[in-house]
Amino acid sequence: MKVVNILEIADVNEALLNARVPARVRLRDACGGQSLWVEVSREAVAAKDDDAVLAAAREVVSSYFAGRSKPVAFDEDGKSFRLA
Repeated sequence: MKVVNILEIADVNEALLNARVPARVRLRDACGGQSLWVEVSREAVAAKDDDAVLAAAREVVSSYFAGRSKPVAFDEDGKSFRLA
């Protein structure tokens, strides 16, 4: 199983910031494994722009991890993901 470290989370969040995508990647790490998801900013949700922001965030996240030979697979909700 591939693992995401906290520095990668910081880097991908910086990539989202640089791409001007108002979202962040969150990580919950426990003994049983890691849980990763994209959190869209409250402003984007309030502006009803959350679907577009989420799509842009998925693109940045996928590109970031693919460049590190860690492709991701998003769940049906489009927010949660895991390393493929």
